[in-house]
Amino acid sequence: MIKSIFKVFISNGALATIGLVNSFLFPIILTTADYATYQQFLLYISYINICHLGIASGMFLNYAGKDYSIIDKRQYKSEIYLLLVTLVSFTGLGLIICTVVNSRIVLLTVLTIIPQCLIASFQALNQAWERFTEYSIINVLPKLLLTISIVVLFFWGHASGNTISVSYSLIVWGISWFFLIRFWKDTRGEKASKVFSKTNVNTTWNGLLITAGNYINILFHSIDKQFVLTLYSKESFALYTFAMSLQNIMMIFVNSLANPFYPRLAKEDIKREQLERIKELLLAFGIYAGCAFFVVSFIVSKFIQKYSGSLMICAVFFAVFPASAIINVLYINLYKIRKKLKKYIFTLIGMLVIAALANLIVVLINGGYTGIALATMLCYYIWLLYSQIDFDDIRISRKDLFFLAGFMIMYFMAVNLFQNPIVGFLVYIVVASIWNVFFYKDSIMYLINHFAKLNQNNGVKP
Repeated sequence: MIKSIFKVFISNGALATIGLVNSFLFPIILTTADYATYQQFLLYISYINICHLGIASGMFLNYAGKDYSIIDKRQYKSEIYLLLVTLVSFTGLGLIICTVVNSRIVLLTVLTIIPQCLIASFQALNQAWERFTEYSIINVLPKLLLTISIVVLFFWGHASGNTISVSYSLIVWGISWFFLIRFWKDTRGEKASKVFSKTNVNTTWNGLLITAGNYINILFHSIDKQFVLTLYSKESFALYTFAMSLQNIMMIFVNSLANPFYPRLAKEDIKREQLERIKELLLAFGIYAGCAFFVVSFIVSKFIQKYSGSLMICAVFFAVFPASAIINVLYINLYKIRKKLKKYIFTLIGMLVIAALANLIVVLINGGYTGIALATMLCYYIWLLYSQIDFDDIRISRKDLFFLAGFMIMYFMAVNLFQNPIVGFLVYIVVASIWNVFFYKDSIMYLINHFAKLNQNNGVKP
């Protein structure tokens, strides 16, 4: 599992680096209106991930922890055919809607349904089969190609929100063809099982629960953006989504931990004591996200002052990571593995309702988009505290609560006290490290000793 984590972590490190470049490059070369257009396209893209109707998620459940070489290729072929039929059907429905809704962004979103969902589906299968080398490469490729294309468009003099969106769509189409060609080569000569079979219906139904949960999760993560897009100016939306794009980069590192953990948790290789240590290490890992604020503050103040109004939003978003790390790595994976999908969905619906109400209250009291960011942060910590009810072996203890309270105090004090971001960064990382050692020294030493033993074992020659 450690090697898998490293592969995904290195991939996600590269992805985060590219994302970081894009997060600062796009605002520099685009007007705030064009940047808002591109972010609106990305928001709409996030809404189409439900179009596979659970087929991909069902396949993921069926194949998690299995080796690709032993699966039934005839059944696998029929599942991919069913996926393609479903995606083509949604694309056709979307094109009909486009005749009524005269919107270029909506049309481009509809035309991206097939490649977007195909890539997500094949990436889920790579995760299920623990093909983390291929997973890692494809993880980085779309962002890398998008960065190259935007640089070309910039020097060509055609960089805009619309042209970047078109570039994104063309890139995912190209990558989806790679997966399809690979699929056809692997299954050539195999006759597909019946596409509309009882087995595929069960696969779809089982996956639909996870997909519904994941989709509500997407809505939960995007509801604040939708509020800002609908109720505030384009400039406000640009500032808000700029901050959120930086938060998404940090989430890449969280996902680099979450993805390899699923197959291992599915095999029940991780015991209660280890889960407790993982929880503590995730909290300790999460507070280092605060360091990113000072890096962002330095870059914005030096190079893109027009986005200085987003710095406080960034500060709020980076305070979310201790909670989001546990939610994504442990809670969400365990809801799926332990067949608590209905609880997962009800929890997500409850969190979505709370988020909607919190955002609405902020709007009614005229709290602005900074208030919406604070409401979003609060919702994550409510989710963190609530979900422990469903898992007896992962408890947020009194010690954890003191740790989080102290983190919030020292983090926001550092944000507000240190006008020099370099000084703020150095002071915060030292204080955060001392805070981690004070609370979670045993778990940190356990991790260090584990790596030391791993290195010793790797150094032994047979």
